[in-house]
Amino acid sequence: MTELAFLDISTRLARALVRLLEAPSMASAKRPVRLSLSQTELANMIGSARENVNRCLKTWEKREIVHLKDGWLIVTDEKCLRLLADRE
Repeated sequence: MTELAFLDISTRLARALVRLLEAPSMASAKRPVRLSLSQTELANMIGSARENVNRCLKTWEKREIVHLKDGWLIVTDEKCLRLLADRE
């Protein structure tokens, strides 16, 4: 709840993705990681609207942090994603 109240969408989304990347099932996953999550699912995870998630992901795609392709969210710069997640 604290994240929802005090953090911007970019930080909340980055933290959600980092949590997914740190899940035990992802420990041995090949990098870059491909996630099959809809933008609606991501929005529900962080308490935001799908449109806001889309805007954030498109910005990240321009910065080459993620790549969106054929329904996949591919994390191309995990280090940068972790830096975004660490913002307060």
